[in-house]
Amino acid sequence: MRSRCSSSSRSGVFRSAVAALLSLLVTGLELSLAIDSFATSDSIFIKELGIGTALAVLIDATIVRAFLVPSLMALLGHRYWWAHGGCDESTIASV
Repeated sequence: MRSRCSSSSRSGVFRSAVAALLSLLVTGLELSLAIDSFATSDSIFIKELGIGTALAVLIDATIVRAFLVPSLMALLGHRYWWAHGGCDESTIASV
């Protein structure tokens, strides 16, 4: 994401968000469905835990990662990248 956002903040944020959004949403949905299987348990505590955790994962995958993080990236611009002075493109490529 950082390499895409280095040139133009808003367009880089948009391209990065679109590229990552689909995989984040699918992963969040899969994890939520896996955790939601606890809702079939006989124990009320396990049912509550499964449904609550599944809802938390869905909220995180949709609202936080799809809307809040790209919005913060656009608002903060280059200040969003805390290590902007300490690493160059070769360091980023090797990670």
